[in-house]
Amino acid sequence: MNPQKGRNESEISETLMSGLDFLAKALMWLGLLASVVSLGFLIFYVFFFANAAPTQNLDQIKTLVELFRKVLTFGLLAAFIGSAFLFWGEGWLEIVQLVISLFCYFAPALASLFIGNISGVSAFALSGLQRAGMGAGIVAVGVLVIDSFIKVQARLKQGTKADQLKYGKGIKEETDRKNVFLGKCWQLPYCRKFVRERCPIYHAKRTCWRERVGCMCEEEVIKGAMENRAIPKDMVAAARYIPQNNKITLGQKMERCRQCVIYNEHQKHKYRAALPAVIVVLGGVLAFSWTALMGRMHILVHLVQSMINKATIGNAPVFEVPDAFQMVMVGCFALIVFAYSLKLLEFLIFKLKV
Repeated sequence: MNPQKGRNESEISETLMSGLDFLAKALMWLGLLASVVSLGFLIFYVFFFANAAPTQNLDQIKTLVELFRKVLTFGLLAAFIGSAFLFWGEGWLEIVQLVISLFCYFAPALASLFIGNISGVSAFALSGLQRAGMGAGIVAVGVLVIDSFIKVQARLKQGTKADQLKYGKGIKEETDRKNVFLGKCWQLPYCRKFVRERCPIYHAKRTCWRERVGCMCEEEVIKGAMENRAIPKDMVAAARYIPQNNKITLGQKMERCRQCVIYNEHQKHKYRAALPAVIVVLGGVLAFSWTALMGRMHILVHLVQSMINKATIGNAPVFEVPDAFQMVMVGCFALIVFAYSLKLLEFLIFKLKV
């Protein structure tokens, strides 16, 4: 490869990334500025016209409200997209975006707690906040789902991050072994041939993570392979040669497994097996309970309205939530549950190493 060509490609890549980084920062800060300004004006209209309707210039005021609604919508979208590029992979990003979206969407309900009867320009401004929150919420849910799927792909290929491994880090895969799905330790590609042929666990047809000793962590196994110790081929006889390390606790042995490249390969297999099951189960639950979920959403909307009426002594207006919006809300809720279920699966298998 031409070194000059490689340097040119690297420079082009760095220039492109710098340009995208600058664009993302501009989108985020301009979006935040537009969102704060437009949100401030919309809140001003909500409270200023809460108890009095303008007798003149009503059309002009509504035009301004619609303008600020559009500015808020595009401002939130720009801020969300820019921040997603800059802070991709940060655990707090999706939560902050969802909280902001929910605040805007439920602004009518929140405002009624403080104002009471809302009508005219105030109601129109609150409707604008709600519509902006709906658009921003779709982007926030999209960021959450895409981030979850990218992490799923990375986990399927890499498993635990390399910097979290201590035993066998950087070791090459063996070419003489097939990667048997959900196989034993000696059926996985990181089991070294020269150790395997002299390994009591291999001849006993057991697994190192069950015995808590292995060729990556246990000195006696490695020493036996280096000294070319003969191990009986019989499974029962070979099991007697499995070393029993009493110098460390069971917790320390389990920690060795968690930091082993072979055990991590085993965890990758468990993840691949559990992932389709989680998707099928959640999809089935959603399909069979869709009607029930929509019914619960109707009940929730009426319950919230009832609580607001009680808090405002019956002065709060009735905010009708269209069925289409309720369907979108149920769908977004299902996507959020799905995304965080994948995060939980990842946490259990690659953090807790269950």
